[in-house]
Amino acid sequence: MCGVACVVAPLSRAEREAVCAAMTDALAHRGPDGRGLWSGSLDPRRPEGPGISLGHRRLAIVDPTPGGAQPMLRDELSLVWNGEVYPHKALRAELRQAGVTLRSDSDTEVLLALIRQRGLVAALQVVDGPLALIVWDARERALSLARDRFGKKQLYFLRHHDTLLVASEPKALVVGANRLGIPLSVDRLTLARYLADAEQEADDATFFAQIKRVSPAELVTFTLSSAQRPIPSPEQTTYYALTPDPSPPRERGAFLEEFRTRLGRSLALRLDCDVQVGALLSGGMDSSSLVCLGHQQGQRMPTFSAVHRPGDPCDESQYIQAVIDKTLVPNHRIVPEAKLDADSFVRFVYQQDEPTGGASVFAQSCVFQMVRKLGHKVVVSGQGADEALTGYGGSQSWLLAEQLRRGRWNDVKHELQRRPSLQRALYSMLQASWLSTRQALPMQLSDTLLSLKWQRAFRNLPYFRLESLGLPRIASGGPLASEYAARSLLHGYLYRLLTGSSLLTILRTEDRSSMAVGVESRAPFLDHRLVELCMACPPEWLMRDGRTKALLRDSLQDVLPDAVSQRADKIGFAAPELRYLQGPLATLLCDTLSGSQLAECGLLNEAALLRALSTFTASPATSHAAWKALSVELWLRAFSLTL
Repeated sequence: MCGVACVVAPLSRAEREAVCAAMTDALAHRGPDGRGLWSGSLDPRRPEGPGISLGHRRLAIVDPTPGGAQPMLRDELSLVWNGEVYPHKALRAELRQAGVTLRSDSDTEVLLALIRQRGLVAALQVVDGPLALIVWDARERALSLARDRFGKKQLYFLRHHDTLLVASEPKALVVGANRLGIPLSVDRLTLARYLADAEQEADDATFFAQIKRVSPAELVTFTLSSAQRPIPSPEQTTYYALTPDPSPPRERGAFLEEFRTRLGRSLALRLDCDVQVGALLSGGMDSSSLVCLGHQQGQRMPTFSAVHRPGDPCDESQYIQAVIDKTLVPNHRIVPEAKLDADSFVRFVYQQDEPTGGASVFAQSCVFQMVRKLGHKVVVSGQGADEALTGYGGSQSWLLAEQLRRGRWNDVKHELQRRPSLQRALYSMLQASWLSTRQALPMQLSDTLLSLKWQRAFRNLPYFRLESLGLPRIASGGPLASEYAARSLLHGYLYRLLTGSSLLTILRTEDRSSMAVGVESRAPFLDHRLVELCMACPPEWLMRDGRTKALLRDSLQDVLPDAVSQRADKIGFAAPELRYLQGPLATLLCDTLSGSQLAECGLLNEAALLRALSTFTASPATSHAAWKALSVELWLRAFSLTL
């Protein structure tokens, strides 16, 4: 896990390397264990003409010797990347058996050898693990960028006339752009999406108008000319599509066993590491499952948790303790509120590069700081389980909608009877009726109704008036959305979560928070073979008897504490946002929003927002609006942007 940077520009080698080094230094937190720089010419006959520079900051986990240093060169190929090839030992053995000479024990050399032997697309398809790579093929003059299947690792680029900048984080691109005099501005539609609580990540857009992201499972290739001319538009291809497992077990007991086997294999693969691996433990189903399953495999992982005041609705100490009592693994806890002040929050906003969705992201960053302070570099987390295993409340309505579509009235009645209250049952039924009706309409009419609903919500936001930013379109559901919806409405919903803004935003913020302190976070639930099995699971096995994540609960029933496996509530990884804003951040919030750019542009009624937030009856919607307004304003200041 590292930080990568690339500069293509018509500069002298010394000038170009100075820019690349500055960008790489902006990523020092991602790789505190070493740095590397390499340069080449786009025209071998003109070594001082237009060229390319690659920069790297190293977090040494696999083969920490100089043999694993980057950039790594083999003949015409030059590689810098951020990630890990989990089965690198097995792949190394295959390569050596095929006669390939390898000089190190690093997974970087394995990846580069696979690219040379099989081609870039085939190598990406065989590699298992998170990655964001930059590879330069001098023979073809092709610069290729790629991300892993689900977007665990991040990669961004900026194309401006005859200059191309690439980096792991936007802040490095900002450094490069400032040195080269490239102007930066706000992407107004992305800002509108965020303030309207819609998709933060849509297509390749970021909060910076000039900075684009490489999408998950995407290969972006720039074919460069040796002459000084504008950087061409890239060729963009997708090397992986999430499709259901073609031959899942047909009997429920066998399916549960296969799910457990694949999850166990995925976890074991991510625990096979040259350094000790810990685990994030929130007390929820996902992280608890990994700790308990790892314990059954003989792994005594140290665990790291965020807790809050006793009795706080966000506090999950009792569930954390239930896991600790069952496994006897070490547990380290932190109270994020004790670390929160104006200075730490300003630093947090800069580290994240883009505005964040809520206070839980700050709490998560505090946990990673504790992990690093205690001397650890690698942890596993439960990311991806909510999206693949029906962890969100909306899953219940989509299951009911599917049962209504099939005319399975007894199943609808059975599920409604499992709701905790009549009010919740009626709401679920109304929501499901709307969803099933909308799906039955012609696609054009359904899209029109959805668009009208979105427009009305956008224009009636409390505290915000965003019409001047433009009305962002609703993000598409992905190339296979219709196929999954035809399979079941629940599967269509999960597919949108896995390939859309929900998972991408979570992975982005976790990457920033973990790598801000040089910690690698691994996600066993995002093993593609496991996710493909989940997408082949009958909807009534994914959710059962009113329980979300029934597949996970039932397959691990014998290893989980009853207090966790029988939980009916779902709060996710949460933090007391309102108390943060009314307490440690109150002065910063008032000072920042008074005379803010948002207010001056007419986008925010800051007086009404601050007045509503000061009351004891302030709602979660009010605190969320205040969090977003504060995040945006501090982000604008951090990167010297104007609206």
